[in-house]
Amino acid sequence: VIVKDNKLSNYYYGLRESETIAGSFPPYGINSTTINPYVKASFEKKLVGDWSMYLSYQSMQFDSKITDSILVQDEQVNTRFIGVKYRF
Repeated sequence: VIVKDNKLSNYYYGLRESETIAGSFPPYGINSTTINPYVKASFEKKLVGDWSMYLSYQSMQFDSKITDSILVQDEQVNTRFIGVKYRF
């Protein structure tokens, strides 16, 4: 679970009146903590020597206070990562 206080949530997903064009979008503020559950799976496979391959997948469901923002279109975000890692 990722918990964000209202200040952080407003920074990313809020819309102040000074940031809007008159008549375009209403201001939006988040007045309480948001709770965003997520699941993550990762896998690391050693290749050769100090080299390894890293795979990861994460799916996070946004709190309804975040999805109510005009700045957010989706109810969840899915992140995939594939990389190669070298250990010193």
